[in-house]
Amino acid sequence: MPRKVLFVKLDAIGDYMLGRQFFATLTTSEKYADASCYFLGNRICKSLYEAYDASLFKEAFWIRPGVLRDSSTWMYFRHLLKFRLMCFDEIVYLCHSRVSFVDDFLFRIRHKHLIGSSGDEVNYPDKSSFIKASKKYKKLIPVRDGLSFEYSRNLDFAEGLLNKKLPNVQFKFEKSLLNINTVNQFNYSPSKKYIAIFPGANDSSRQFAIEKLATVGRGLLENSQFELLILGSNDDKEKGEKIIELVCSEKATNLCGLTSLIGLLTVISKVDLLISNETSAVHFAAILGVSTVGISNGIRFGRFSPYPKEIADCIHYVYAHPDFSSTDEAIIQKMKELCFLSTPFDINDIAADQIVQVANQLLAQKG
Repeated sequence: MPRKVLFVKLDAIGDYMLGRQFFATLTTSEKYADASCYFLGNRICKSLYEAYDASLFKEAFWIRPGVLRDSSTWMYFRHLLKFRLMCFDEIVYLCHSRVSFVDDFLFRIRHKHLIGSSGDEVNYPDKSSFIKASKKYKKLIPVRDGLSFEYSRNLDFAEGLLNKKLPNVQFKFEKSLLNINTVNQFNYSPSKKYIAIFPGANDSSRQFAIEKLATVGRGLLENSQFELLILGSNDDKEKGEKIIELVCSEKATNLCGLTSLIGLLTVISKVDLLISNETSAVHFAAILGVSTVGISNGIRFGRFSPYPKEIADCIHYVYAHPDFSSTDEAIIQKMKELCFLSTPFDINDIAADQIVQVANQLLAQKG
C-alpha cells in the first residue's frame, strides 16, 4: 500500500502563487512519486488549484484557516476527525512563518512524520512557544532567514526536503493555459493595447489613494492609444467606480467584481502594463512576465518585494521612501530590518507623478 502524504499550504493567494511552482517538483520526485499525495489548502485558492494543479494530487481538502483558531467548535472537530481517520504517513507543512493554530491542528492528526520549515516565530505569541512547538516536528528543514525573498526560501525548503539541488524549477506560468475568450465580461481585442490598475489590498495601509490612482490613469491615457482597465474583487467595486468617475474617459472600464480569480489572471496576461498595490495581482503579473509598477509602503521589504531580477525582471516597485531603492547594501539591510513586520512609511507619500513616470518608461521600453 503506497504511503499517504499530506501537503499543507493554507496561505493566501500571493503565497500560493510563490509556492505552487514546487508542487510538481515535489510530487513527481523520486521521494514521493510512489506515494499517494493529498493537498490541504486555503479555500480562497481552490479555483487556481483546480485549474492548474489538481492532477498532481490524489485529492484536495479545503478549509478557511480561521476555523482552526478555536478548537472547541464543531467545525474544528469535524475537520480533525476526518484527517485523523485518514492516518497519514507523512505531513509536510509548506509554510515558512508557521502559524500557531495550524501547528496545533497538525499535531493532533495521526501521522508518523511531520515535516516543516525551521521558520520564524512571527505567527506565534512568543519565541518560547514557537521553540516548544518546533520540537514536536520530526524534521525541520533549514532555510534562509526571514529577510530573504519568499520564492528563494521555498526553493531552499524543496531542496532540503528532497535532499538535492533543483536548478530548473520553472517560475513563469504558461500563458497558453489561459483562454481570454472564457472571460465574458471583457470584450478583448488583440488590436488594442491595455493598461490595468489594481486598487485593492488586504490592508488599508497598503492602498494607494483612489484620487492618486485616478490621476495616474488620466496621465497615462492622455495622448495615448491605450485603454484603461480597473481590476479587482467585488470588494473593490466601489473603488473602481470612483476611479472611472474621476478619470472621466470612454477608454476606461471597471471590471472589479466581474471576473473570477482565473479570469483576473487571464486579463492580466493580456495587458501591456499593470499598476498595482502590493498584493496578489503583482505575483500574477510576475509569473506571467507582465510589466508592472508596484506601489508599496515597504512592509515586509525583502520578503515579498522587490522581486529579484533573476526571478522576475518585469516587476518595478515605487516605494514610500528613497532608501528602499538605495544601491548601498547596508542601507537595504537596514530597511529590511526596519520593515520586517510593519512599516513607519505612508504609501501616500508617493506622488502620482512618480508612478506615471515609471509607467511611461516601461511602456517606452516595450515600444
